[in-house]
Amino acid sequence: MLGSNVFVLESPWWLVQKNRLPKAEKVLAFAYKNVNGYNVKEQLSIIVATVERHRLINGEEKSQLREIFTGVNL
Repeated sequence: MLGSNVFVLESPWWLVQKNRLPKAEKVLAFAYKNVNGYNVKEQLSIIVATVERHRLINGEEKSQLREIFTGVNL
C-alpha cells in the first residue's frame, strides 16, 4: 500500500486549500489531458471560488459562535 501512494495524485481541492495553485493546475492538466474541451483554467477558477466561499462561510460561523458566548459588556 505504501508503494501505491507514490503514484497517487494529490487532490486539486486540497492543493487549492493549501494555496498551491500551480501544482493544482498541473494535477488537473495531467488528470484530464485526454478530455476534449476541458478547460483547466476555468475548472481551477471554480475550485478557487468554492474554497474561498467556504472559508468565508466558516469565518462567519466562527464569529457568530464567539458572539453567542461573549456578554454584552465584553
